[in-house]
Amino acid sequence: MAYNDEREYGDRSYIYGNTVRVISPERLPQPDKKEETKPAQKPQIRPGRRRRAKRLSPAFAIFSAVAGILVAAAAISCVVMQTDITTRLKRISGLEQELLDMQEQNTQLETEIALLTDGTYIYETAVVKLGMVPADESNIIYYDKTESEYVRQYEYVP
Repeated sequence: MAYNDEREYGDRSYIYGNTVRVISPERLPQPDKKEETKPAQKPQIRPGRRRRAKRLSPAFAIFSAVAGILVAAAAISCVVMQTDITTRLKRISGLEQELLDMQEQNTQLETEIALLTDGTYIYETAVVKLGMVPADESNIIYYDKTESEYVRQYEYVP
């Protein structure tokens, strides 16, 4: 019985081991002494107070009406703001799409401008499409500058 060793500590005793063989009647748990609770009773209201509680004072009625109106106004304001936000977001997305389209068109135009200002493209277009020929030395007229800074042209030069 070394496994069921009993030791007492103050008003409690401990039994060591994996089983309790016999519970002595003096060690049975004692029910706690609690006050007996009474069933919940409804509060008694005197007849005079009941009539007074049913009546609504004019100040409270006005306060309740004003509070209700303010709550309704706040709710309507929230709905209006939400609608405004939604329409603005739709407009922003439309403008963003328009911006993307314009940027794409701008890129295409820049590419076309770069092609049209290219010297080889201009030469090919002039010779092939328009049938132009390069100028000979006989077609080129050179003018001597009389002044060192610039030349003024007062008449049409053929």
